[in-house]
Amino acid sequence: VTYYYDITVKNNSTQSSAQDVLVPDDWPMGLTIVSVTYDTGTVTPPLPTGDFTWSIDEIPKDTSKTLTVGYTEPVGTPPTSPTKQYINTAVVTSSNVNGQTATAETVVKAPLNLGITKTPPMQEAVAGDLVPYTYVITVTNDNKFAAKDVVVTDIWPTGLTIVSVSASEGTIKIGRAS
Repeated sequence: VTYYYDITVKNNSTQSSAQDVLVPDDWPMGLTIVSVTYDTGTVTPPLPTGDFTWSIDEIPKDTSKTLTVGYTEPVGTPPTSPTKQYINTAVVTSSNVNGQTATAETVVKAPLNLGITKTPPMQEAVAGDLVPYTYVITVTNDNKFAAKDVVVTDIWPTGLTIVSVSASEGTIKIGRAS
């Protein structure tokens, strides 16, 4: 999956242009830059190398310039926790405007590997026999981190009556599909 940061520099002045604008960006370790687009200026060193500086000769008054960076977390990067946090900070300076800092945070969640099975004791029931049949739904998590807020939906066909429901964890809500 490719994610994108937009770095937008706006000259809020209504009087003058910003000159010799520099936007150094310390790229977070662990993320790989896969694309970069910008409407003006130059980027050094040439991407995708990691840390970079976007240089713009001039930004006219009341005008914005945008650089977009596409990045990925390398496939197969083993998760060290259920979520990883990457913080990206860009600073803008100019020869005639005070510097400003902007920070963006990316949270990458460890992939889940949930499984579900539904096992009936028999494939065929006799209508009207009033014998309760039991179905067992099993959810597995083959990840070393806990899955949170898992929802299992089991839609029962019209004509069957639910006699009882139990779960080893969580809560149960009984209803019919509309």
